[in-house]
Order: sequence, then structure tokens, then C-alpha cells
Amino acid sequence: MRTMTIKNDIVVDEKAINSGNIVYKFDLSTFVSTNQSLRITEVIVREGLANESSQYVANVDQHGILTVVRKSVSGMKPGMVQVEYTFSIDTKK
Repeated sequence: MRTMTIKNDIVVDEKAINSGNIVYKFDLSTFVSTNQSLRITEVIVREGLANESSQYVANVDQHGILTVVRKSVSGMKPGMVQVEYTFSIDTKK
């Protein structure tokens, strides 16, 4: 089993906030071969210095696409959002 942690910095502008739909997608399929499975173990989302992970829902689909969605844009300000995700890669048995 391998565990990897990756950080992505995203600039969120007022237009994105006004759309009311904050969604981030990350393709993790390049890390996984056909005989392996991928499991997300932790997703931490920071807006500036504040840990806002409770404001987000994260899912990974069968194709290895991690989707991170903000539940509500209420109170969100333009700026940098850092998404840090840890995932494990297991060999299928």
C-alpha cells in the first residue's frame, strides 16, 4: 500500500463565489494501475489560514476523479483555497 498527500492551491474569485457553486476536481487516475484501488483517507480544505474542511464534501468516483464541493458559498471571500488530500493505493486481491 502506498499513501500520498498532494496540495493544490486554487484562486477563487468573486465570479466563482457569485455562481454559488464551488467545485474542485482532481484526476488521480494517473496514480492507479488496473490492478489497484484508490481510497481517499483525508481531505483538508483551507481558505486562507482557516481550516474550512467542514464546509466541504469530498468524493472519489470509480475513475479516480476526486470531487470536492463546498456546501454553501455563504460567507466565502475571494482568495486562495488550498486543498490537501491524502489517498491510499491498494493492490486489489
